[in-house]
Amino acid sequence: MHSVDVDSLDVLSLGEICNANWCLWDPTCLLNDGSLFCCCGASTYIITPANIVKPLDSSKYSHESGLVAVNDFVYMFGGQSNISAKFSLKSENWKALAQYPVANNLFISCAHFNGNIIIAGSDSNVVLGYNIVNDSFSNIPIELHKLKGKTCLATDSRCYIIEYGANYYESGVNNINSWKPIGSANMLNGSWPRHSYNLFRNESFYFITTNMKLIKFDLKTNQLKLLKIL
Repeated sequence: MHSVDVDSLDVLSLGEICNANWCLWDPTCLLNDGSLFCCCGASTYIITPANIVKPLDSSKYSHESGLVAVNDFVYMFGGQSNISAKFSLKSENWKALAQYPVANNLFISCAHFNGNIIIAGSDSNVVLGYNIVNDSFSNIPIELHKLKGKTCLATDSRCYIIEYGANYYESGVNNINSWKPIGSANMLNGSWPRHSYNLFRNESFYFITTNMKLIKFDLKTNQLKLLKIL
């Protein structure tokens, strides 16, 4: 697994954020055991912490989709099609879900929050909430822009949406229907979210953009900070 020592940047290993040998561009999410689940439509695989690659049943669904792991499933939304699906980590097979409401919504970011999966894509100004129990979508009441990168992040009590080149927003406590802007993300103008997953350490999120910026979002100060251009 590719790793860069950035201890001077908050004691963080880049290998924890992005496996650059395998999934720079493939949609990726982190599993509970520390493995990476990667799916690019044509192929699906898991990379273990020991750097062992385990091929899985191909999704046959979509490219450029969003992924998020919840309990024993990985949920996949949109991309170059409006198909949604979930992968069972126990039985290792895919199952179709309710149709994703927005077609051709690329660079999708997802976050599991308060029983819902919050979904934002770069091609659309619509933010969706997917209800896991009901297998249904609803619109989240927040106005964003088309053709801007978006990153969704969540803690146990709040969700955050960072809109590249615009603002970033904070939800109410356990409330997906209340949002407020808390800062400017102009420093990310011209960037897009990389498919590698977001890492949460010591009250801060870390993520990488497509132009290889390593970004820290500090929840103690609600500030974005460029740590390094990789």
